[in-house]
Amino acid sequence: MHPQTRPLSFLVISCLLFAPLLCAQDNPLNDPDLKEMLKEAQKMQKEAKELQNPGSPDTKKKLAEMLSQAKEEEARGKT
Repeated sequence: MHPQTRPLSFLVISCLLFAPLLCAQDNPLNDPDLKEMLKEAQKMQKEAKELQNPGSPDTKKKLAEMLSQAKEEEARGKT
């Protein structure tokens, strides 16, 4: 065997021997930490949607009040 091929053949053989030991997880969806984080992310998405929803009755009432107050102040400023 040539001296240059020994390191290469050692590397190939060691990769073939140790590759099965480094296999990935079979099903990552069975990971309890991942499931917990996915539930938390879904909860955060729901909360964000509720905060961004401008069509709720309370928001409409507040907007109407603010507009009426702005009109009153504008009318006071003109007189």
